[in-house]
Amino acid sequence: MNPQVQGILQEILIEDLDVPIDQLGSEADLIADLGFDSLSFATGVTEIRSRLGVTLTKEEVFCCRTLGDLYRVVTSKISESGPQDRFDGAGSVSTRGGEAQ
Repeated sequence: MNPQVQGILQEILIEDLDVPIDQLGSEADLIADLGFDSLSFATGVTEIRSRLGVTLTKEEVFCCRTLGDLYRVVTSKISESGPQDRFDGAGSVSTRGGEAQ
């Protein structure tokens, strides 16, 4: 897993969703262990799109039972976007043309 992507996802969970850092294990169940509800999922999806340029579908989100599942889906979506994407060092993804996604 890309450590930069993992770090950004952890920031979203800690800063925006108030998940304690000691609960961020990859096997943590998003609902049972982390207490996610519909608002948590909506906030998470919005922040992932904003910070990483990744848009998750409802189906992709509903398939994520654990935090590890979420990491894998987001990393896979970034990989699918190909080499035109890069991290700009501020934690967001931008295109070669300089337009932020």
